[in-house]
This record gives sequence, C-alpha cells and structure tokens, in this order.
Amino acid sequence: MPRRPIVAAVLAAAMAFVLWWSVPAAFRTMAAAGWNPEVVLVALGAHAIFVAAFGWIVWLFWAGRRPGDGG
Repeated sequence: MPRRPIVAAVLAAAMAFVLWWSVPAAFRTMAAAGWNPEVVLVALGAHAIFVAAFGWIVWLFWAGRRPGDGG
C-alpha cells in the first residue's frame, strides 16, 4: 500500500508534463543537428538524468521512505 500516493501522483504528473514538451523538442533538436552523436548523447543523457532523479523522488513518496533509511 502506498504511503503518500497523492504527492507521488502530483510529482509524476509534473514529470510527465515536462517530458510532454521536452521529448519532442529533443527530437527536433537532434534532427536539426543532423543527428550528431554529441547532440544525441546530451539530449538522451539529460532526459535519462531527469527521469532517474525525479522517478526516485516519486518512488520515495510512493513508498513513504526517506533517503538513507535503507529503502
């Protein structure tokens, strides 16, 4: 049973809102740059870091954990 589902859902919705705009922009940027490997790496890496960081925060709220408590 989730501990703080409302907060987790709001954060997940905010994350989805940001990705709704940034993913198409990243693809347009990569296409405009001619699919340069450096641009692709930066765009994919930035999105991966964003999803990992905010996904971890959402999971902490969902599970009711605090950083460092073993969760």
